[in-house]
Amino acid sequence: MVESSNLVKIEHYLYFVLCYLFGCIIFGLILTKFFYHGDIRLQGSGNIGARNVGRVYGKSAFVITFIGDALKGIAPIVVARLLNYSESIQLAGLAFATLGHIKPVTLKYKGGKGLATFSGGIIIFNPIVVPFFILSFGVLYAFIKNFNIAGLISLIIIPAVLYYKQNNLLSCIIVFGIIILIFLAHLKNIKDWVKLND
Repeated sequence: MVESSNLVKIEHYLYFVLCYLFGCIIFGLILTKFFYHGDIRLQGSGNIGARNVGRVYGKSAFVITFIGDALKGIAPIVVARLLNYSESIQLAGLAFATLGHIKPVTLKYKGGKGLATFSGGIIIFNPIVVPFFILSFGVLYAFIKNFNIAGLISLIIIPAVLYYKQNNLLSCIIVFGIIILIFLAHLKNIKDWVKLND
């Protein structure tokens, strides 16, 4: 039986739409256009995320962009808690914000890779995942020697930790769905790494 707190209501749909639209705010592009008078889509790798912004414009630009992107994940969790929404609805809001970052309607669905947005939201949702992620990343990086791939694979431990701590299957399924989105956004990176190690 589904608990009433997990049922999707009309107000939740509005919340999901707003989360997606907030995710569509591209801080990397705004920063580079207004403060550096450049278009990050035409520079470096062409990605609008924090790593490319940092490579082109330096550490300060990276930090500002990363914080902005992370806030897109933090806000849905905070707002949902203020509205007393269930954990599943909170995570669904995070999913829509991450989708907005990866596939923003504002940039014809060509966005970033979602890692900063997801990270900000999931840390606020349950900080207990942090030490497990760091431990997993450290072990994997020692063998793989690739920052991106070790980080991506380490994401998989997050739904497992949440299920162990909270025993909420629906929440874990939503988190796993977000991780799949992030994997798909990193597909080119994964393919390049596989070719190098073939």
